[in-house]
Amino acid sequence: MWATKDFAAIHEIEGGSDRVIGVVAGAIVDDGLDEAVRKEFKGSDTRHAEKIRRNMFGVDEPLGSFGARINLAYLAGLLTEEGHADLRIIQKIRNSFAHLTETNTFDSQNVRAWCDNFRLIKQPRRITETGSIVTRADGRVHRIEVAGYSVGEKKIMLGIVGADEVLKTPKGKFVVTAKLFCAALEAYIDGRIPKPMI
Repeated sequence: MWATKDFAAIHEIEGGSDRVIGVVAGAIVDDGLDEAVRKEFKGSDTRHAEKIRRNMFGVDEPLGSFGARINLAYLAGLLTEEGHADLRIIQKIRNSFAHLTETNTFDSQNVRAWCDNFRLIKQPRRITETGSIVTRADGRVHRIEVAGYSVGEKKIMLGIVGADEVLKTPKGKFVVTAKLFCAALEAYIDGRIPKPMI
């Protein structure tokens, strides 16, 4: 299965500063998680139920933070333990870039250590296949490596140019993990995969 909208949004910001990537990609994943958790509580469509949902997910309300949604998603069975742990790392990195001026690169000590702890992108869950050859606008020719990740019976495929090289850097690990979550969240929201989604 291939991701579309959120995956493309992260791809769009990859050329930005590390801070932009950390904050914006983290926010995109957070928005997807918000939608997935809300899906779990669709239930009644009465005005009263809608008001309660709106209030529960408000900024200063019980489910208004990324951390609260991560925990609820795990408790609701949307996430595996590895998925929960990786989302917590995305949250830490996003908050570090957003709130600490000294954190301005993926090579900073804390961010590098957090990226080294991502679990979903590590073997043996990784499946690789050689994909098609593409020519970029600058005329360079690349072979797309299709890197897939399996969670139980589910396979989530990401088209990554030079995946082995990309996954050697903290920034690459963060971006691939964020894209992996975007793909899984979108597939779950669209009803293409059951829970746990990742």
